[in-house]
Amino acid sequence: MTAKPAKSYGYVKWIFGILFLISIGFTLLFSSLALVTSKERAIKTVATAVAEAFSKKGIDDPLEVTLLKRQVETTASHEIYPIAGLNISLTPKDFEVKLPRDVRINFFSKLVAPIYEDGEKGLETLANDPDMRAKLKDALGLPLMLSKKNHVMFLIVSVTLGVLSLVLLTLLIVFSEKNDKT
Repeated sequence: MTAKPAKSYGYVKWIFGILFLISIGFTLLFSSLALVTSKERAIKTVATAVAEAFSKKGIDDPLEVTLLKRQVETTASHEIYPIAGLNISLTPKDFEVKLPRDVRINFFSKLVAPIYEDGEKGLETLANDPDMRAKLKDALGLPLMLSKKNHVMFLIVSVTLGVLSLVLLTLLIVFSEKNDKT
């Protein structure tokens, strides 16, 4: 009787190696998306972008902020709603930060935060005017993408892919050892 030659698992090692590389690549991609869509980061990023879009002379220009601060101080309620159709107010507390940039970002964070949390439902709570709601819905594509719902989805996908990557790495190591012993 002749002994059968040992099977070679070299090709299996390559298959698991390639699958592992693809899996780890997608894991890193979805982990990055989960990081970008985290609450603080997403709200600040979108609020800064919206503040830039609304600031006629730039986000650091103090003139508009000074005028708004005077309006707040001169009203009886010490509260104004600078954008008609939106339920977002400015109060003296909003001007306690030093830089005009921070005042703008804090103000627009009030707009972005409900949208991050509740998506289109959050948008409905902000805009009491249907026309304004429709305009915001058309203009706010990025904030709707950078939402809590998407953040949770990206986290789940990245963890699942991370586990898959570990399984593929384990199989790669196992079949590499079997191939090395032959």
